[in-house]
Parts: sequence; structure tokens; C-alpha cells
Amino acid sequence: MWLAIALMCGLGAVVRYTFTAFNQNRLFPLGTLLVNLCAAFLMGYATKHFFSSPMYPIFTVGFLGGLGTYSTLNDELLRLLKHKKIFVLYTFLTYVGGFLALVLGFLV
Repeated sequence: MWLAIALMCGLGAVVRYTFTAFNQNRLFPLGTLLVNLCAAFLMGYATKHFFSSPMYPIFTVGFLGGLGTYSTLNDELLRLLKHKKIFVLYTFLTYVGGFLALVLGFLV
């Protein structure tokens, strides 16, 4: 199981890295926001549909652990502090949007 989690984490990280292209030369970190919202949605979906499956930890801890990015989010928030309106918007969309995406994923 450990190897499967590690491989899926690597796959999630590659997908996340692909989304960073949306962050290039932009003030608003759209790629990080999209990847975190997708991870939240998928977590809600997996929790409802696959919680008792042996694949659940492989997908959630592995793939979604590699996909979602808390450290990059906080680095971007720190850089956005000097742009107050964008900072507030990004924080709101990330946390409120993430919770709503999680709930939506659970309801689907």
C-alpha cells in the first residue's frame, strides 16, 4: 500500500505542476486555486463513494495529497499581502470555495 500511495502522490504532484502554468506572469495564482478546488471536490466525492474501499487512502492520501498544495497557497498569500483586494479575494475563494467544492463533491 505504501508504494501505491507514493506513486499516486507523485502523479498528483505532476498534475499540480501542470496547473502552475496558469500562474506564470500573473498576479492572481489561478493555477493553485484551480488545483486546490479540484482536490477539495474530489475529496468530497471520494469520501462519499469510496470511503470503505482499500483505494480510498491510496487516492486521498496519495493522489490528492500530491495534488493539493497548502505550502504554495501560503507562499502566494504572503506575496499577495501588498495587494489587499486580491489577497482577500484569493483567501475567500480558496477557503470558502474549497469548502463548497468539498460539499458539492460529497453531494454528487
